[in-house]
Amino acid sequence: MKQIYILILACFFLSLKSYSQNCNIGNESITEDFIDGDFLANYLLGVKFTLPQEGTLRSINLIGNGTGTGIQMAVYDDNGGVPNNLIAHSELSTVGSGVTTLPVTPILLPAGDYWIMAVYEADGNHSNTNKTAYGNVVYYQGLNYGDNIPNNASGFTNYTDQDFLYFLAIDCGDTLSIDDSNFDNEISLIPNPSSDFISISNLKSAESYSIINQIGQEVKRGVISNQEKIYIGDFTNGLYLFKFKNGNAIKFIKE
Repeated sequence: MKQIYILILACFFLSLKSYSQNCNIGNESITEDFIDGDFLANYLLGVKFTLPQEGTLRSINLIGNGTGTGIQMAVYDDNGGVPNNLIAHSELSTVGSGVTTLPVTPILLPAGDYWIMAVYEADGNHSNTNKTAYGNVVYYQGLNYGDNIPNNASGFTNYTDQDFLYFLAIDCGDTLSIDDSNFDNEISLIPNPSSDFISISNLKSAESYSIINQIGQEVKRGVISNQEKIYIGDFTNGLYLFKFKNGNAIKFIKE
């Protein structure tokens, strides 16, 4: 009987309209190599990571130390191992404790190398750094916090042997295409994974929803508007399904 139940549940998940997969790039967890950081204010600096397949950028993230200082993050594409053109940047935000998510306008990224950078408002230990990442290249540029992020980084300066706790939240594989009249061409759930709040973008009007866990139980339901936040901090860590009344659904992870 239990096997039949599991089979039915698996078919339920597989029968839903397509959903995106997580192919984040960067450092999403702290290892023993990452120790206290000593960031200087008013320098935009960052490191390179490789995206193995095409995906949609949803947010820029760091693992913060809760200093509360101002931060802005940016993504550049790569040209021969050097940061090149600005792809996306966040709004001004603050450094939280743990994963700090800075949403961006979703953009499709081809496979390739990308530079994740950040500028801080004040000096401090805003995030741990790996100071023995031998051979890893860091590029930087003086930039007053709050000034416009440069459109091109080909003139930035570099040094080596350091790494940061930065990562990009990227959806790849199948994306959720919506043809219902109440949706734009694609909706997105951010951040994904998340530890506290999620929100949905590209809704034209309020929509009824339910959230279903891995064993098929409905754990939350309600009505959501565009960009409205839903609290999931009390959920057990794991995989969930965010399902709309019309049957469209998105998979997300609570961590």
